[in-house]
Amino acid sequence: MKKLSMMLVGLLGAASLAVADDSPFSDDLSLETGIKFESEHVFRGRREMRNAFVPHVALGYRCIEDAEIYVGLDAALAAKAHSMSGVFNSFSPCVGLEYDITDMFTVDVGYCHHFYPSIDEYEGEMDDYIKDNVKKNSGEIYAGLLVDVLLSPKAYISYDFTRRELAIEGHVGYYFDLSDHLLSGLGIDLGAKLGYCTSSRPYGLNKDDIAEEGTDDITNKKDYFYYGAAADLVYELNSNAKVKIGVACEGNSAKRNSWPNFWGAGDKKVAGRSSLWFNTSVDCSF
Repeated sequence: MKKLSMMLVGLLGAASLAVADDSPFSDDLSLETGIKFESEHVFRGRREMRNAFVPHVALGYRCIEDAEIYVGLDAALAAKAHSMSGVFNSFSPCVGLEYDITDMFTVDVGYCHHFYPSIDEYEGEMDDYIKDNVKKNSGEIYAGLLVDVLLSPKAYISYDFTRRELAIEGHVGYYFDLSDHLLSGLGIDLGAKLGYCTSSRPYGLNKDDIAEEGTDDITNKKDYFYYGAAADLVYELNSNAKVKIGVACEGNSAKRNSWPNFWGAGDKKVAGRSSLWFNTSVDCSF
């Protein structure tokens, strides 16, 4: 919670600058920060925890006219400690490059490292096994293509070296501006995704060790498709800050008792193939 408190303090500082509607950054520097609360946290079709805070921050520098390098940090933190929160609480710093090929096409490449620092605090039926076998960090490379046309399509491919996990994901979205019809700054943001994920070492687990524990169902299904949709009501406080509240749903094609649906944050109410949840967020950008 100390880490979350520090992030909240940083976000509030950024928000105060945003409310002033006066960015201290030069044209070559950009800053994005925000925090979201989710009633369920889902990653690539995998339900990982309920009631999570998801803060993020990214700093970009336009090194040349058509390219921007950036560093960022994303996190997912259980709002309340539970049996598996130590496994899924994560911090993910990244570094990347966005390059505008044309006015329409942009490529995004980078590296992200996932840290799970709270695994040692896990308490449950598989206490020692979880601490010994679940990897505390993993490295991932990614590349994406963003297209500036109707529906703003984008597609990403990534590979996690520790989990030996390949993921391919596509997004489309559309923003309805309601400023002229209801209230200035109000809008509805709609989005949808479709992805494919395959892994020979889910969550960094060793298949032989899993078999000894009698839970080899985790690796019986090594690949699956996932899909999702989201709708957010957006209100822009000014040119630098906005708030959102919305609903989202996501599911996958895997069997209920196989990876990635086996653990479900150690809660039978969470484990499963589909989710419907609400979220609210505050975002600032300069």
